[in-house]
Amino acid sequence: MWSGVVLAVATSYYDVLQRNEGSRGRYDATQPDRSPSQGGLPTVTEEEILSFVSSSITSTWELELILLLYNSPEQSWSRDQLNRELRASQEVIRRAVRNLRGQGLILETEGNFSYARGDDRRDTIINELRILCNNKPITVFNAISSAQAARLKTFSDAFRFRE
Repeated sequence: MWSGVVLAVATSYYDVLQRNEGSRGRYDATQPDRSPSQGGLPTVTEEEILSFVSSSITSTWELELILLLYNSPEQSWSRDQLNRELRASQEVIRRAVRNLRGQGLILETEGNFSYARGDDRRDTIINELRILCNNKPITVFNAISSAQAARLKTFSDAFRFRE
């Protein structure tokens, strides 16, 4: 059963990577560094980035969405624009928006969405996440999928018969 879930998630993530292969898009490490750490704040470790991913990002669609909004801070996106840009269904966008908005990572203003600047540490983590996605996409994928598997196991354990 787990192999089917992991295979489905891996296939979805592979499709996302393939779609961005030509332009590197949201993962492009050559884009300007928007990290507040350039102002002397401490850098973040890969462990901190992956911990953020495991606790905050529940799907590759959410990863795509947060990176899209982060990389275009001046733009406000409608649901239709997000659907076209991410090539996702309305339901996928609705779920991703709901989760990220609930965590305070994105803002909704008059039906449009944008990145919610947070404290410098969180902004640094998301900037470094963008770079990590470019350099080690499978590592990021593993953080998302292992968190999904842990949540699913916790849910399934609730239905176990106890002696």
